[in-house]
Amino acid sequence: MINSLRKSERLKHRKKIDELFKSGKSFSIYPLRIYYKVESFNSVITDQQGLAHGLRPRPGVLAGVGVSKRHFRKAVDRNRIKRLLRESYRTQKHGLTGLVDSLQIRVDLFLIYTGRELPGLEICEKATGQSLEKLQRLLFEKPQTPII
Repeated sequence: MINSLRKSERLKHRKKIDELFKSGKSFSIYPLRIYYKVESFNSVITDQQGLAHGLRPRPGVLAGVGVSKRHFRKAVDRNRIKRLLRESYRTQKHGLTGLVDSLQIRVDLFLIYTGRELPGLEICEKATGQSLEKLQRLLFEKPQTPII
């Protein structure tokens, strides 16, 4: 499998991010806080008139990262942490993406660094790995209900 984080795999739209923070679930594994939202696609999408469309959103994972400006005033530090988080997610995402594809669901995911000290790559990789494993357990244990 190719280790990449394409533009189509990133959570960038303000509307989706706001919706994720409002109606999504979250958990913490120090130094990360993970917000996630699961959508299932078992039914056909209909428009306002009730007409069925053949278009259904593709299953997959959309991921984003963030760092608090309050704890890291310098943009250089924030950008470095975001780069480390994206790199650690990129190298460890394959278990999650495989599970999501097999369950035919879509997961929006946002990783927020909540620590107060500059991390190294090892710390980011360890925390990201633990977070993705916990998310996989949460997704696999719950029966998926359609959310449209």
